[in-house]
Amino acid sequence: MEISALHTAGGSRELAGPTAAAIPVRLLRTGTAAAAVLVNTALLAVVTAALVGDLVVVVLNVILRTFFGHSLQWLEEVSNLALVILAFFGGAVAYRRGDHPRVHVLEKVLPAGLQPYQQAVVEWIVIAGCAWLANASIPYLDLSWTSKTIVLGFSAGWVVIPLTIGVAAIGLFALERLVRLDWPAIVGGLTCLALVVVPVWATHSAWESVLRGSPALWAALGGFAVLVILSVPVTLVFALSALVYVYLPATQAPVAVPQVMQQGLGAFVLVSVPFFILAGFVMDKGGATKRIVAFLKTLFGHFRGGLLLVEILAMYVFSGLSGSKTADVAAVGSSMTSSIREEGYDPAESAAVLSAAAAMGETIPPSIAMLILGAISSLSISALFLGGLLPAAILAATLMAGVMVRMRRAQFIPAPRATLSDVGRRLLQAVLPVVTLVILFGGIFGGFSTPTEASAFAVIYGLVVAMIIYRELSLNGLVALFVRTASLVGMVLFMIATAGAFSWVLTIEQVPQRIATAMTNLPGGAPVFVVVSIVALIATGMLFEGLPALLVLAPIFLPVAADLHVNGLTYGLVLIIAMGIGAFAPPLGVGFFVACSVCEATVERTTPRALVYFAVLFVGLLIVAFVPWFTTIVPHLVLHKSF
Repeated sequence: MEISALHTAGGSRELAGPTAAAIPVRLLRTGTAAAAVLVNTALLAVVTAALVGDLVVVVLNVILRTFFGHSLQWLEEVSNLALVILAFFGGAVAYRRGDHPRVHVLEKVLPAGLQPYQQAVVEWIVIAGCAWLANASIPYLDLSWTSKTIVLGFSAGWVVIPLTIGVAAIGLFALERLVRLDWPAIVGGLTCLALVVVPVWATHSAWESVLRGSPALWAALGGFAVLVILSVPVTLVFALSALVYVYLPATQAPVAVPQVMQQGLGAFVLVSVPFFILAGFVMDKGGATKRIVAFLKTLFGHFRGGLLLVEILAMYVFSGLSGSKTADVAAVGSSMTSSIREEGYDPAESAAVLSAAAAMGETIPPSIAMLILGAISSLSISALFLGGLLPAAILAATLMAGVMVRMRRAQFIPAPRATLSDVGRRLLQAVLPVVTLVILFGGIFGGFSTPTEASAFAVIYGLVVAMIIYRELSLNGLVALFVRTASLVGMVLFMIATAGAFSWVLTIEQVPQRIATAMTNLPGGAPVFVVVSIVALIATGMLFEGLPALLVLAPIFLPVAADLHVNGLTYGLVLIIAMGIGAFAPPLGVGFFVACSVCEATVERTTPRALVYFAVLFVGLLIVAFVPWFTTIVPHLVLHKSF
C-alpha cells in the first residue's frame, strides 16, 4: 500500500492553517510531487519505447532469418540496452507504484502512532542508499564510456546510464513519499538514522581491520536482516547489503556493486521476460481468461465442488498464457467470484483453493521463475518448460482429489449439466487463446525460434486476438497494459540485478561451499538435504514473496544437489514449486492475501482451509522430488536427451 494513501490526512492537517511555516512545507510537497510526476512520465515513455522497439526488432529478426536467410547481427546489443532500460527505469516506476516487495512484520506490530516514524526511517534509508549506489556507479560509468560495443560501436556507457538515472529516480520517489508524512515523523526518522550511521561513518577507519573476511559478511547479513525487518524493499536490501560488505572493511571498491548488478542482466534469455508478461496481460484483458473459464465450467460445473475444480484447471491452463502468477490469481479469481457466490460456495474455500492452485502453477510454462532459474544456472529453459508440465499435473490432481473429499458433505446446489452444443460453442470460443501455447511450444521445441522470439510472437498474436477478433482491448487499454508491464518487468529485472550483487558477496565469502560442506555431512545424505532445502525455500519464499528466495538460494543449493548426485532438472523444478508454496501459503505468503482479496474472503476464515490444501501440495511435492521420472520423462521424449 502506498505510504501516501496512509498519511495524506496527517499531512493535510499540517497545511490547514495559514501560518508562515505552512507555506515552505506546501511548496516542498508540491514541488517534489511535480518533479516526481515529470520524471515518472519520462521514464514510462522511455520504457514503453524500449519495450515496443525491442519487440519489433525481435519479430523483424525472425522474419528476415526465415524468409531471407539474414539475421540482425546487432540484435543482442540492442536487446541488452532495452533490457537495462526496462530493469532500472522500470524498476523506478515500480517503486513509485509500490510494486517492490517488502516484509511488513514490523508495520503490523508497531502502535499506530509510531508507524509514521518507521516509514520515515525507511524512506530516508532508500534516499541515502540510492544516493550511495548512484555515486558508486559514476566511476563505472566513466570506465564504460571509453569502451565500444562490438557490432554497432556505440559507447558501453549508454548501457550503464539507466542504472545511475534509475536509482536516482527511486531516491526522488522516496523523497516524494517522505514529504507527505508529518514533519515530526520526518525529523524523527532522520534523527534515528543519523544516530546509527554517523558513528559508523566516523569510526570507519577502525572497522577496516576488524571487519575483514567473515566479520564483513556477518555485518552485511546483519544489515540485511535489519533492513528487511524495517520494511525496506527487498530489491534494494540486496544492493545495500552488498555496499555495506564492500564499504566497512574497504577490501573491495564500491564500484564493484553496480558493475555486478549490470552483469547480472547479461543472460539473453531474460529478454523474453517482458514479452511473456505482456502476452499474459494482453490475453487476460482481451477476454482469454473468461472464455477459458466458461469452457471449463461446461465440463466440470455440474460436479459436486465443480467450480473449485474449474479454478484449479483454469489456473493450470491460464498459467501457460501468463508469466505472472499474481496476475493469474487476479484474472481467474475475478472471473469466478460471482459464480462462486451464486451457486452457494464458501468464498473462503474458493480463496484457499485458488491460492494453492497458483502455487501449483509455478512450473507451468512460461513461468518467470523458470526463466530466471535458467538464466542463473546451467539448466536448459526448454527442459524446464517440458519438465514442469507433468509435476504440475500431479499437483493439480492431488488438489482436485482434496476438493472432492472436502466437498462430499458440502451443502450447495450443483449447476445443471451443460448440453453438447454449449460445450462445443464454449470450446470454439476458447480455442484462440489456447493457440498461444501452440505458438510458444511449437516455436521453442520445434526449433523454429528461441524463447524470446516465441514470446514476442505470442504478444503479436495476443494483440490481434484481443484488439481485432475479440475487440475487447482498446488503444487506451493497451497503454494501461504497457504501464502495468513496465512496472512488473522493472521490479523483476531490478530484483535480478540487485540479487546478483548479493550473491556475488556470498560467492566471495565462499558461502555456497560452506553450506555444501554442511549439507553433505548431514545424516541421511541426499534425501535429508532435499527435504531441508524444500523447507528453507518455503520459509524464505513466504517471507520474501517468492523470487528473491529463489535468486539467493538456488545458486547455493544447486551445486550441493549435484555433489549429492540429485537430478539437477528435478531439483530445480522442486525448488520452484517450493518457492511457489511459500509465496502463496498462509500466514505470510503475499499471494495468499491476493487470493483472499480477489475472492472477497477473510483471512481468518480462509487460513484453516488453505492449510489443508497446502498440506496436500507438500505431499505432492515430495512425490515429485523423490520420483525424478515425473520431471525427466517428457523432456527425454521430446528433446531425445537424458536428464
